[in-house]
Amino acid sequence: MRRHLAWFVAALTGLLLFTGAAQPVAAAEDLPARPTEHYYLDQDSVLDESTKQLIDSKNQYYQGTKQQPQIAVAALKSTHGDPLSDYAPDLFQKWGIGKKGTDNGVLLLYANNGGKQNMRIEVGYGLEGDLPDALAGRILNDNLKDIKSHDPKELNQAIRKVFNAVATVIDKKYKFPKDQNTVSDETMNQYRNSSQDSGGNFLTKIVFIFIAVVVVAIIFGSRGGGWPWWSPWSR
Repeated sequence: MRRHLAWFVAALTGLLLFTGAAQPVAAAEDLPARPTEHYYLDQDSVLDESTKQLIDSKNQYYQGTKQQPQIAVAALKSTHGDPLSDYAPDLFQKWGIGKKGTDNGVLLLYANNGGKQNMRIEVGYGLEGDLPDALAGRILNDNLKDIKSHDPKELNQAIRKVFNAVATVIDKKYKFPKDQNTVSDETMNQYRNSSQDSGGNFLTKIVFIFIAVVVVAIIFGSRGGGWPWWSPWSR
């Protein structure tokens, strides 16, 4: 049985390595250059003037502060087969978003990708405690319908909502004054509570699976007077 287990582990390891190697990785030279005149890149020509003005004006304000956070926006036609979760960190690193040494930048990446239309919030290490993945995911999920809309007005409305939610988190962290685009405390609390519930549900599932595996192991072990076949102590 140990031999079977060894072969199984080896095969699984090989499969994982092959799958990882098969994933396309964007080379740095293939990533779009950082915009020099604006805080957004509108490669797919989807951003309207209101959205562009919002992005630039907020970042210009940030630039005048001591902390100098940044929220860059990239609207791309395609990520060339790369999932957004792989493409966004590479683009974030190439653009160098946020204040040097503080890593307090955020990248909002939108990609059309042949009509799939999806979006990702990539957060610098300096802001991960304030904008964790669960909260970022909840903000996106609440606006997913409009993110995937083919109506330019609805799409821009979604991008602005996501941008304003991220900006509200940053403003609160650095105690910047509120403005007309600040998301209400009620809405932000809904985002946070929902993200916490999602995390709790995930943890509950993990615990349930663990308990189920232990119970099955005990049942099979008691029937045969020993451990199941996959145990490293099996013979």
